[in-house]
Amino acid sequence: MYIGRTRQDIGAGCKVKLDWEFIEYIITTYQTRKRKMPVHFLKFRESNPNMNMIMLKNKREIAAYIENLQRERESV
Repeated sequence: MYIGRTRQDIGAGCKVKLDWEFIEYIITTYQTRKRKMPVHFLKFRESNPNMNMIMLKNKREIAAYIENLQRERESV
């Protein structure tokens, strides 16, 4: 974990902060956010019908997608 240290994907000097306030927010809002996500997703899709949307659900899917993009770029 990066608690108290700077992760590579955030700005220099921005340390990861994990405190009770943040944990409480995640715990108390997770189920509501999870239930509403399909509705938000559909609304977003309807408001942008010409946009190509890709939903990646885990790190494996993300890695495979990026690898695919790199292969496509190399073949051009």
